[in-house]
Amino acid sequence: MSGAIVGAIVGLALAPFVSLLAARPPLREGAEPLMLPLRCDTCRAPFRLTDAVPLLSFVVLRGRCRSCGTRIRAGDTIAEVASVGVGGLIGWRVGLHAALWAHLLLGAVLVVVVIVDFELHKIPTRLVYPATLASVALLAFASANDGSWSPFRRALLGGLAASAFLWLLVLVAPSGMGDGDARLVLLLGLFLGWHGWPHVYFGLLAGFLLGSLAGIGLMLARRGGRKMQIAFGPYLAIGALWVILWPTVVTRIAG
Repeated sequence: MSGAIVGAIVGLALAPFVSLLAARPPLREGAEPLMLPLRCDTCRAPFRLTDAVPLLSFVVLRGRCRSCGTRIRAGDTIAEVASVGVGGLIGWRVGLHAALWAHLLLGAVLVVVVIVDFELHKIPTRLVYPATLASVALLAFASANDGSWSPFRRALLGGLAASAFLWLLVLVAPSGMGDGDARLVLLLGLFLGWHGWPHVYFGLLAGFLLGSLAGIGLMLARRGGRKMQIAFGPYLAIGALWVILWPTVVTRIAG
């Protein structure tokens, strides 16, 4: 079985939880903790196992609760499709390697981060923190499995270096960069460092370029003045994921 198929299957399995976290993250006011079994937000009726199958449940139930008929926010089709797609792409790039599980966790977390930050302009750090710790453990397992600790040490240093750089920007220009972005970059730098030091540089660069282009586009569209706020986390996440998925971008520029 190819890595892409495994990644897509894992993404499909995680899709209900990804959509739930994106619909009601812990930082949202009035949000309830994520508990099993999954339940309807309105009538509190537990979902059947088949109701939690991404996409299929949306088609069968038309995005509504089987018990009360109200529309289910957790069935966010965009989040579910993104979970499967990102999982498949990561599996295609990483392959059947021990590090695949850490990268699949990263993909699921980034889907939630992108959706939440675009909507609320906040990084869900209650998700990012445990994901970072779990990623360290999973990457350590991958290094132990390979018998080489060099990528793991580079990953730790990459995460610390990237986060330190963002924290410096937060201190110098607090209005232009949030502390949540610096916390997110610790996770991103961990994986970029795993792949190599050039990935750390170009991963951050890609995020800044995407964010700058988005800001310029919003200004040209006159959708905000100079003091408008831009959710920068999604662009950092997309830039890092882009460099991880297509490392030829790094090799061509750096080479």
